Amino acid sequence: MNRLLAVAAAIEAATGLALLIDPPVVTQLLPGVEVSGAAIAVGRVAGPGLLALGLACWPGADLGAGR
Repeated sequence: MNRLLAVAAAIEAATGLALLIDPPVVTQLLPGVEVSGAAIAVGRVAGPGLLALGLACWPGADLGAGR
């Protein structure tokens, strides 16, 4: 289960990083559509969110054990 979580977190973080760098390429690869204008800005905003989600889900030290 830990390996699956690591793979999912790595994919999310990589997608977020790719959205930060070049949103039109990511949208061309994943859903296969062309984007322009406001959709590029939305991709650049969603990129850090996916990157943060991938890093937050990364398996590692159990930091929430004291809660």
